[in-house]
Amino acid sequence: QAGVHRTAYTLNDQYNPDDPLHELEADTARTVPDLTYKVATGVERVYNLPEENWLSDITKMGASNQGTRLARVKHTIEPTLKYRYVPDVSQDDLPLFDSTDRIRQKSLFLYGFTTKMLGRFIPERGSEDSIPEITPEVEELPSIEPRSLLDDLAGPRVTDDLDKPVRNRLGQIRELARLSLFEGYNFIEARQDQDPNRDAFTDTTFDLMLNPTASFSQEFGGTYNREHERFTSWETTSRLSDDRGD
Repeated sequence: QAGVHRTAYTLNDQYNPDDPLHELEADTARTVPDLTYKVATGVERVYNLPEENWLSDITKMGASNQGTRLARVKHTIEPTLKYRYVPDVSQDDLPLFDSTDRIRQKSLFLYGFTTKMLGRFIPERGSEDSIPEITPEVEELPSIEPRSLLDDLAGPRVTDDLDKPVRNRLGQIRELARLSLFEGYNFIEARQDQDPNRDAFTDTTFDLMLNPTASFSQEFGGTYNREHERFTSWETTSRLSDDRGD
């Protein structure tokens, strides 16, 4: 991926809070290129489940889940490697309105993995018993498109669509669990040591989501500093809904 961030400034007020004796220029512009390379792969395995098992019992909690049965589970492991490069562009003489007015130089490797468990639900009674040709096959368990990586490990992001299953012919497919771990290596910090208190390795970003039923999900994510052995950010989200959808 290659992109360009272009900002043009036209100022009515040229006052410079950092240097009151020297006004800001009335018309300035800033162009910052951004290059990203990402490579990822995945391995997966599908497990057929017997009619009576503890996982199917958990996923049937709630009146709205009584008409289907968890028939198959797919486990995926998706390792990812990403590199992002942003050159050093002088921006000290530009006005400062928000964080996007200063785009820092970057040379960052991001690596980690995401593992997910997807469930295939089929009607407990229906045409799949008498017409097996229209029963969804193992190949119909899709690899749900992974969420975009956190922007340079800035912190956790929680999606808001966990209660919307993917419907595919008979029954549905739902993501039951997900765990992701990512860490980065900052080449700029490693070479220049801009901050003595900051290591070249970034904090580890993690995200754990459990979605056993369409009525309940729990997610916990954050960032962890391994050098100082402490959480630098975290967030948790719980979702509950009744059979009416509230």
